[in-house]
Amino acid sequence: MHSINVPLPEFNFESVIKGKLKGLTNQYVTSGNITHGYIGAEQILKDEIQKILWELRERKQKAFFIGELIIHINQLKKEYDANARNYFPKDKFRLTQAIELHEETLLKFDTLLFYLYNMLSENGIIVDGDAFTFEEANTVNTKLNEILSALETLKIGHEALGEELQDIKEQITNLSSSTPLGKKPFYQRATGMALHFATDKTVDVVWDTIKPLFSDLLLHQIPHKIVDILALNP
Repeated sequence: MHSINVPLPEFNFESVIKGKLKGLTNQYVTSGNITHGYIGAEQILKDEIQKILWELRERKQKAFFIGELIIHINQLKKEYDANARNYFPKDKFRLTQAIELHEETLLKFDTLLFYLYNMLSENGIIVDGDAFTFEEANTVNTKLNEILSALETLKIGHEALGEELQDIKEQITNLSSSTPLGKKPFYQRATGMALHFATDKTVDVVWDTIKPLFSDLLLHQIPHKIVDILALNP
C-alpha cells in the first residue's frame, strides 16, 4: 500500500458545519417559514436535515450540528414570541383569537424542536435533562472563546509551547461542542480538563494564564473540594 503525506486542514469541523447550517436555515428554518409554512414544508426540511446528518459521520459532528440548529430555532421562537406579544389587539374577541394563533405557532416551533431532540437520541447522543438555555450556551461559548483568545496571545514569546498550546486549543474547541449534551456532561468534561491542566507541570505557564478564565467558567458548577484542588478560589 502506498502512503502519501496529507497536510492537516486549516479549518475545524465547526466552521464547515456552520456553513451547512447557514445554507439550511437561510432556505428553510426562518421564522416566516416555521410560523406560516412549516406544516407544508415539514418533510422537505426533515429530508434536508437527514441529508446533512448522513454527511456528518462522527457523533460529535452530528451533536454540534443538531445543537446549533436547536439553538437557532430557540432563538427564532423567542424572537417570534416577543414580537407577536407586542402586537396583541386590545379588543377582547380579537385578543382571544390572537392568543390561540400565537399558541398554535409556538407549537410549530416545539414540534420541530421535538423532532431534533429525537434526532439526537437516534444518533446515540444522550441529552441530559439539565439542558443549557440559549443564553447560558451563549455565555459558556463566550467564556470558552476568551480562553482560546488567551491561548493565542500566549503563543507570543512561548514558541517552545507550540504543540502543547495547539493541543489545548483543540481540546477547548471540542469542549464547546459539548453544550448540546447538557450541563452535567459538559461540566464533567470541563472539570476533568481543568484537573489535567492543573496537575500537568509541563503546562504550568499555560494553566497560570487560563486559570482565572476557567475559574469564571467552573467556580459555581463544581464541588468545593474540586475548587480547592484547582485553587480556583478568587
